[in-house]
This record gives sequence, C-alpha cells and structure tokens, in this order.
Amino acid sequence: LQRILASRVPEDRLHLGHTFDGIEMADPGAEMRVSVRFKSTETQSPLPPAYVDFVVGADGINSAMRGLLVGDGAPRDAGRTIWRAIIPLDTTLLPRGACTMSAGAGKVGFLTHIGGEDLYWSAFATDEAIEQSGLDRADFADVKAYLLEQFADVYRVRECIARTPAHDILERRVADRQPLVDANGVAAIPWGRERDAAHAHAHAQTQADADADAGAAGAEGVGGEGA
Repeated sequence: LQRILASRVPEDRLHLGHTFDGIEMADPGAEMRVSVRFKSTETQSPLPPAYVDFVVGADGINSAMRGLLVGDGAPRDAGRTIWRAIIPLDTTLLPRGACTMSAGAGKVGFLTHIGGEDLYWSAFATDEAIEQSGLDRADFADVKAYLLEQFADVYRVRECIARTPAHDILERRVADRQPLVDANGVAAIPWGRERDAAHAHAHAQTQADADADAGAAGAEGVGGEGA
C-alpha cells in the first residue's frame, strides 16, 4: 500500500521515520498557517518542523492527531469480528472493476476487485450473530472450516472463503470511535483546548479571507460600472 501511495507523489514529499509530535497555529498573516512538530521514530529526538497550509489527520483508528485535539482515549470495541484476505480474481465471482456487498442476520460479506488479478474479500459478524449461530469455534479444524459454516448463508463470500488457504485469512476485532458531532452538527464529546484554539483561528482567518474577497469583488464591480 505504501508503494502504491508513494508512486503518486514526488520522492522528496515522502518522509519516513517521523513521528507526529504536535501542531501549532502560525501568527495571523503568516505565509504558512500551521507548523507540524515531529520526532525521530528511532531516537525520539526532535526533528525540524514542517510549515504547511493545513494538516490532514488521516492516521487511523489510533490517531495521534485525534489524541492531541480531542483526547477521548482509546478506541472502543465495536462488538464484531472481521475476517479478510486477498485471492486471485475470478470474474465468475466478481467482474473487473466491481464490488459487491451482501448481508445476513448480523453478518456482512464484501468483495471488491482491487486491481490487477486480485480480489479482496471480507466478512464480519456481530458477537450476537455468532452467539445465535450456536457454532463452537473449537469444534472446527481451522478458521477456514469455521467460517465456511458461519457464513454459509452469505452470498458469494462463502465461495471466496473456500478458495482461501486458512493461513492467509486475517482475523481482527473491529474498533470504532464516537462521532465528533451528532446528527445535528452539535459536538458530541468535549474537544481539547488546542483544537478549540485552532478552530477559532481558522474561522477568523476564513472570515478575513471572505472579507478580502468581498472587498475585491466590490472593487471590480465599481471598476466595471465606471468603465
């Protein structure tokens, strides 16, 4: 995955061995609005900061950015387990470029063509669905045999399981996070002071930009009428 992502950006834009260590908002009027602090992943010593227009905190379920700005602790268990693998693409199961999802009672199967000759499948079941199935994992020789029975009623995914060696099936508990805002856009959990300060600064800067744009548009209108 890293190679695929890296192939789309210039080599000098990808920096490995950096651990996120915090952000600071720049003074109003600065050319770059945010400075991002890093430390060495290997030695934990400080590294030169990066100065950027904005930061995207896309660092996963254990997000360090969220920990800094929100501080709501560890992810919560979502009450379900997921199994997944990659197998050779078979167009009788799924056409090229397609994806499909099917569901049973508390169970979901997902298939997608991820490029080339590869097909990704995943299957998840809630704890309640597993309990209601009455199946005992200990009664099966391996995870594959167990899943073939557990997902027998989920369209297509059973065939994918049948084609996957047991040792290639990855099993994980699913975790999630409480939404930052509710359905009405109201904050659902307290946000940290740094986030509040950053939001206030960003709002003020956005308003200043809007005022400047409005002023420029007004000047153009006056000029146009005069012409």
